[in-house]
Amino acid sequence: MVSDDSGLMHLAWTNRVPTIGIFGASRRTWSRPVGKHTRSVGSEDLPCGPCMSKSCLRNDRICSTRVSVDEITNLSAELLEEGNDRESSSGFSEIEVGESRKV
Repeated sequence: MVSDDSGLMHLAWTNRVPTIGIFGASRRTWSRPVGKHTRSVGSEDLPCGPCMSKSCLRNDRICSTRVSVDEITNLSAELLEEGNDRESSSGFSEIEVGESRKV
């Protein structure tokens, strides 16, 4: 799930759906999803961010528009890879439940 700071983002996160939160003007330290199945992008490194304002004082919404498709794609790939690692470590991906294996 890729979302801004919203109720749907929190619902996905609490249901352990891999979640990427995009925090423009809002403070991600207050409400970002936490855990191994999450990532977040914020504006703490900007002089104006996070401003918590409904309207952009700079008139360019740099805190939101600077998030690139490549950045979100890379974060998504990280989460998917971690999910694959968890599945393969469970043992169920190689052998079906109830199936015997010759040693």
